[in-house]
Amino acid sequence: MNEAGYKEWLNNVLGDKSPRYRKDLLSRAKRIEKTFKKLDKNFSLDEEYKKDKGLDTIDKLAVYGKKLEGTGIELPIGTNQMCSILAAAKWYFKFLTETEGK
Repeated sequence: MNEAGYKEWLNNVLGDKSPRYRKDLLSRAKRIEKTFKKLDKNFSLDEEYKKDKGLDTIDKLAVYGKKLEGTGIELPIGTNQMCSILAAAKWYFKFLTETEGK
């Protein structure tokens, strides 16, 4: 995960109006990576983006993470918190899209 680049990009895109939201997006993206690495030690949001622009990861997190039930993944599956986690993944993939090739 390109944490420094993502943080800078969030600052540029969201500006000073949302410091808490920027921090939460970064924290949740890190949580996604950490959690998925428990199932696959090679997991990274960057590699998922290279594979399919992150579509598989987004699909797994969508609809409150119902597709992750029974996998042992430690996320709040079935709760509204999953919407925030999904949003964090989408923001990180948007960052990768907008900074690709730079």
